[in-house]
Amino acid sequence: MSDVNSDQPDRRDVLSGVAVGLATLLASSPRAMAQPAGRMADCHVHLFNASDLPVGNFIRYVVIPSMAPGTPDWAAAMADLFANVVKPLAVTVARETNPPFWGLEPSAHEFGLAVARRIRAGSDGLGLVDFDPELEQSYRALSALIVEDSRRIVDPSLFSDPYASKSLPQQRSLDDLIADSYARVAEKAATEDEDTPDLGDLLVLKRLGDNHQTRELLASTLPNLPAMVAGARKAIRMVGWAYLMCLSRERHLRRYLRDYTIPEARPRMIVNNLVDYDRWLDDGPLPSSSHLSQLELLRTISHKHRGRVELLTFAGYCPLKHALELASGTPTTFDALASRYGNEVAGFKLYPPMGFRPWGNRELADDDFARPRQGREVVLAQWRAAGGSPGGLGKALDEALQIFYSWCVINDVPIMAHAGPGNEAALGFGDRANPIHWERARERFPTLRFSLGHLINSAQPFINRITPEVDVGPYDPRLDNIVWSLDAPPRLFATQNGVESRVYGDLGYMPELIGRPELARAFFVALKRHFRDTDPGLRHILFGSDWIMLGIEADDDNYMRDLRRGMIAAEYTVEEQNNVLWENGRRFMKRA
Repeated sequence: MSDVNSDQPDRRDVLSGVAVGLATLLASSPRAMAQPAGRMADCHVHLFNASDLPVGNFIRYVVIPSMAPGTPDWAAAMADLFANVVKPLAVTVARETNPPFWGLEPSAHEFGLAVARRIRAGSDGLGLVDFDPELEQSYRALSALIVEDSRRIVDPSLFSDPYASKSLPQQRSLDDLIADSYARVAEKAATEDEDTPDLGDLLVLKRLGDNHQTRELLASTLPNLPAMVAGARKAIRMVGWAYLMCLSRERHLRRYLRDYTIPEARPRMIVNNLVDYDRWLDDGPLPSSSHLSQLELLRTISHKHRGRVELLTFAGYCPLKHALELASGTPTTFDALASRYGNEVAGFKLYPPMGFRPWGNRELADDDFARPRQGREVVLAQWRAAGGSPGGLGKALDEALQIFYSWCVINDVPIMAHAGPGNEAALGFGDRANPIHWERARERFPTLRFSLGHLINSAQPFINRITPEVDVGPYDPRLDNIVWSLDAPPRLFATQNGVESRVYGDLGYMPELIGRPELARAFFVALKRHFRDTDPGLRHILFGSDWIMLGIEADDDNYMRDLRRGMIAAEYTVEEQNNVLWENGRRFMKRA
């Protein structure tokens, strides 16, 4: 199978593999033999867990709708699992700050038991109003992929009928089977390394076959088998990743440092991005994992690892929350965060696809901020409850951003923005993350220091537009409409009136480059060609992984290694490699 021509329609479903042929590439180019210094700055990391986030509604209203069309039958169960198993089980900030003597983190076995209890409580009708027959069916579909003897899960009389003639030992046996199976997936996710194979195609096919119950029905779906296998693997990896989202923040950091340290380079600076989109999703962190307490804990963790890595944390900034607090006359969260700048806070993270533009919201009507996905409107209800004037929400968002940007300019505070089209909270909201809107913000605040997270949304359409002579193979044609890096970023990176730009962009979450050296080489050739006039030397491209989000992908621990090899294969100079991997991150964070 060709490395370039093996792409799946869904850019996130990247099959595992290893880089090959690099020795030939290195030997063929003396220039490519040059090696950069062994330091790396990752400007796009997330050291949070499920207790820190509005994770239930994020999965329900952001992740699951993004799977359409063809939303999998296990999607509802996955959203429920994050909201009602993962978040309650996750290590809170309070617990990590004062760990109990009997142990800090839930074991994989405890995770499996919690899943089994959730399924059993719902199917036995213990008053869980959110556990309806449709959700029961969805858990059955998910468990059929997780449990090895999945025929017992597919049979409704065995899985969920509380009135079926099952003896207590039979019931306990089924509960144990479910718990043990989910625990095995969790344990694999917690201990995975390069030598641990991903779930094989044959095992996935077997479970799909059990799920469909008959070979005839499975045979009728043969044309769709590649997509079915990819979807099944995604479900299994999401369950494993769900367990990771239960673990402590220091555990995340230790794992990251283990996985992203290679013989050629090691992380020496990490920008940890927290998020705040509670008001947009009508959800939030657990009370014992508040935004301010997250910052305090991460400062303690950074001190523990001083000398090994510089850990810098960005606080989440939400203009909706800011506007609501200004309208109601209450003390603002932003003021509390700003007072911590230079101590717990090193910068701020913004998330426009939740529903706001970086600038120009006053041009939108109130109804443009509605979220029909949820079936109920909460944003406008919050605005009215805060005393906001009808038709004034967009203007209020810009006024909040005016306060925020002005303060950031005065203090030269760095901002990280989600600037890719994914993770929109409602249909069309993703367009508000387009860097074009950041051009308008930069016009108003010329010295604003910010980075465009997910600068290149997907490698294949980008390569196709910049170097059309390269065959990247099939990919989802819808991605051709969101190659935003072709428009505003070159202008944002360009030097103006002899003053170097303070705008950057990172390469976070591009799993299609993992284990595919030909595609990685083609990407870095295209990247250099695209920015050669406005960013010579690539002084504004940041390395970013988007870990722990990237942890849901196979072989994510090879990300830095494979991107670095891609630069070498594309004959980047030592200076260019060092810029992307180290110097640019230091410049962005004012460390150089």
